[in-house]
Amino acid sequence: KVSPDGKYICTGGQDSKVVVWSIGSSHYNVKNRSHSGHSSMNGSDDLDAYSNEDSQSIDSKENTKSNNTSKSNNIVNTTPYRVYEGHTADVIDVAWSKSNFILSASVDQTVSLWLVSRNERIHLFRHPDIVTSVDFHPIHDRYFITGCFDKRLRLW
Repeated sequence: KVSPDGKYICTGGQDSKVVVWSIGSSHYNVKNRSHSGHSSMNGSDDLDAYSNEDSQSIDSKENTKSNNTSKSNNIVNTTPYRVYEGHTADVIDVAWSKSNFILSASVDQTVSLWLVSRNERIHLFRHPDIVTSVDFHPIHDRYFITGCFDKRLRLW
């Protein structure tokens, strides 16, 4: 997911890590979510609107080598800005606050709170089952909600 300020993308996956990637400022405009000044005709964030020449693979070593020659053209920096470790199972959802806090939900029955400017987890929130979703309150981002396999939503 893209941070509200448009500077970062956060990913989670089967390796139990939360990875933050920095976005090249010349390529991404948060206000209209457009790439290199081109806006989508329907105003959507549909990445298919971009041509194949704009595609970039981050996890391919070969692709990274070939991209080093045109580093200024990268939309996403190929080196992670932060790699957070702390979950013990798949990370299945992430959320950003307006103040660059990150929540990560995991199969390990926890939610972790991170701050993009820090290297370590700020807090761990335990649940009785797998946490499938997490999001910050849209106005008061000191609150957040989690969805869990125990059929309950929790407001924190």
